[in-house]
Amino acid sequence: MAKTMAVISDGVIENILWCDDTAAERTFTEKVFNPQDPERPLERTVLWADPQDRPVAPGDRYEDGKWYREDTEILTPLQEARNQLEALKAENADMASALEVMGVQP
Repeated sequence: MAKTMAVISDGVIENILWCDDTAAERTFTEKVFNPQDPERPLERTVLWADPQDRPVAPGDRYEDGKWYREDTEILTPLQEARNQLEALKAENADMASALEVMGVQP
């Protein structure tokens, strides 16, 4: 089996990779080209993190263990479904209360 891993630098997803299920999250330092001084490469820290079924994409952000697109947290499909279920339960309770005020038995 395989899973996706997000390649993150400076909190921004740069790429999405398919990895083996056993691939672990890790942080490492890599050297990159330095346009100001080609003989002295720059070092940057890169994180490989598992988005755990979240539909993340390059350009999204990863901060404090949470994933964001623009200013909205990216949730897993299960988290989205749970949020929708709670919203529907609240809406249902509001409608039941309105029907009761009107004297209609649900």
